[in-house]
Amino acid sequence: MAETDTGQAGDRPARPFLVWIISIYLILNGAYAIVLTIMLLSGLIALEEDLTAADYLFSALYRAVSALAVIGGISLLRYRKYSYVLFLAATGLLVAAHALFAIVTRSWHLDPDQLLFYLPDLLILVVATIYSRRLVHSGYLD
Repeated sequence: MAETDTGQAGDRPARPFLVWIISIYLILNGAYAIVLTIMLLSGLIALEEDLTAADYLFSALYRAVSALAVIGGISLLRYRKYSYVLFLAATGLLVAAHALFAIVTRSWHLDPDQLLFYLPDLLILVVATIYSRRLVHSGYLD
């Protein structure tokens, strides 16, 4: 069966627009995280002097969330059922990372800068999780 976006070849209709939006956003966001990590590790961006172990732990967890989201976005474009599991894991890990950071630092509020960082990622992951679950249950994903 050919996988096309025109819906003319094969027996699968064209990819829904939301699949494209979710996948492109997550892949670009992941690429940004990878480039930022490379820049940090190579010394092109200086790290702040007062970073704690909690900051490094959160950063590592966030990179794992980015990796899961990128793989989920690619698998959604490829019509794979496991995209739902990847999005669910990324969403859970993102929430757990923020909760763990709040517990470790005893900082229970999010300032506006943190909200701008956290909420878009959480929102797109929740939408991707719900939408991919719906696609799995409708039989759209293999």
